[in-house]
Amino acid sequence: MIDYNEILNILRNDSSITDKSKELIYEIFFVGEKLKTNTLWYGNDYQTDKKIAPNSEVYDILISFLEKKYQEEINNEVNRWNTFTLKIQPNGQCNSIYWYDLDTDKYYKLQSAKDFPHAAATNLVNYHFFDIKFKRKFTHIHWTMEVKNGEAFFEVYSINKKNQQLLIDISVNGTQLYLVEGKNLYFEGFWKYKLLEHYEVTHNGILKDVWKPWNKIVINIPPNGYLNEKEDIEYYLDDVKLEKDFFLRGY
Repeated sequence: MIDYNEILNILRNDSSITDKSKELIYEIFFVGEKLKTNTLWYGNDYQTDKKIAPNSEVYDILISFLEKKYQEEINNEVNRWNTFTLKIQPNGQCNSIYWYDLDTDKYYKLQSAKDFPHAAATNLVNYHFFDIKFKRKFTHIHWTMEVKNGEAFFEVYSINKKNQQLLIDISVNGTQLYLVEGKNLYFEGFWKYKLLEHYEVTHNGILKDVWKPWNKIVINIPPNGYLNEKEDIEYYLDDVKLEKDFFLRGY
């Protein structure tokens, strides 16, 4: 792979940067295992100064370098980082820093945690139950997700227009593969993995101070897969339904 000094030279000479009289600031931010945001702008004030679109080929070189470095160092507790900031002065001098942005990390992980039931629901309907005729046969799918002794358990059944319940064995019906930690997982395995990940981040991870303890989620999914937060999502602790403020700052 191209080394870091070569990358700096490429960035200095990026022909898409038309105004060489101002400081250029690159900022790349990671969440979990993936690149989340990347920004390039002129000047010192992120809020007011002009954001610009860099040459994609040039920028991709920097992104590829950082993604590889991040993956190699993601579990390094001593030199932990999730944000890379590079400043290039008009004279070509470069200053870069790798640092850990706790507030931004928490913000994105909170958005992801709040989105967990929605992502599961739309995925179930749009990819697992993609047969339109089947969708028309039910009014809701009732999906219970529970964590017991560190293991994830599911129960999924559909409710038809006669209010009859039909148990769905998603371990048999699931055909879509997901790649998680180098392993191909079917639908059930993937969402059990994601449920335990959601449980860990809200109980022991970065969100433990803003999310109430829970061990079960129940979602009622309409045929379109889109949930109403107030009506279709319930969190429980030991079979006791939590108030809608299970996320302590309001959901």
